[in-house]
Amino acid sequence: MAPLKKDRASSFLTLILFIVGLLILAPSSSLAQSTRVGTVTIIEGRATVLRAGQVKAEVIKVGTPIFQNDTIRTQPGGKLRVVFIDRSIISVGSNTSLKITEYVFRPAKKVRSGGLRLLWGKVKCFVNDFLGYRRKKFNVTTSTAVIGVRGTVFLVWLTFDQVTSVWAIQKVVQVSSSLDPKQFVLLTPNTISQIARGKIPTKPILVTPAQMKQLQEGLLKVDLGPTTTTGPSTTEGGTTEAPTTTEGGTTEAPTTSGPTTTLFLPPTTTTTTTTTTTTTTTSTTYNLLPGFPAPPSN
Repeated sequence: MAPLKKDRASSFLTLILFIVGLLILAPSSSLAQSTRVGTVTIIEGRATVLRAGQVKAEVIKVGTPIFQNDTIRTQPGGKLRVVFIDRSIISVGSNTSLKITEYVFRPAKKVRSGGLRLLWGKVKCFVNDFLGYRRKKFNVTTSTAVIGVRGTVFLVWLTFDQVTSVWAIQKVVQVSSSLDPKQFVLLTPNTISQIARGKIPTKPILVTPAQMKQLQEGLLKVDLGPTTTTGPSTTEGGTTEAPTTTEGGTTEAPTTSGPTTTLFLPPTTTTTTTTTTTTTTTSTTYNLLPGFPAPPSN
């Protein structure tokens, strides 16, 4: 009987060690989810977040943590703001779904890498720039486009018929086709490009106040900024297209705005000028987030 008792004791000990091993390994498998990358600071209406590996979404409230691989979804009338660990901000519009595909911020190593996947709807991004960082990319992808920046303000709108509109508000925004990254355009401030399924980005054009209002419909009011703008002078009877950079990209982008569901008006510009006897000065105003925070000090 002694050998039998010894075998039972050995089996029991083996089982205990196996269970302890599982408990030790379990946290490491969900390490990516355990690190908060952002926090919901403002919410209006209803929105939910689906965590990676979960089947039931959680209702979002002010203070709800956001983790990598979370999928945020706002209902009609719902809108919210997320402040990330590097103090960059996204303003998520009504009836929108997006996934946080990546968010890494390591000041000691001078690295910031952010990534969003917009499934549908609108998101306005206020991306902090970090001078001297060896890596500071921030990308938004959709079914038709890849938008890349390092530090700027821009808006992305994906309609249900898979037309992506990208509006550059500050600095430069690179917009490329998801099918061919070599086909891209560079948006300068206050210009827009659109990418339909299977198409290359359209040539950038200036955003009008009417278009600006439509682009920001469904966002938090505090994240809208001014709704008026001025741009380059126009010639009588026509408009002036925004300057584009096609280095490495396409010079034959279509000039139409894509399917009829993109409701943009024909491009126009509004100009404010001060004329003297010898010079003409044009003033330009861009949309800014009121109280946009400065980068963290550390």
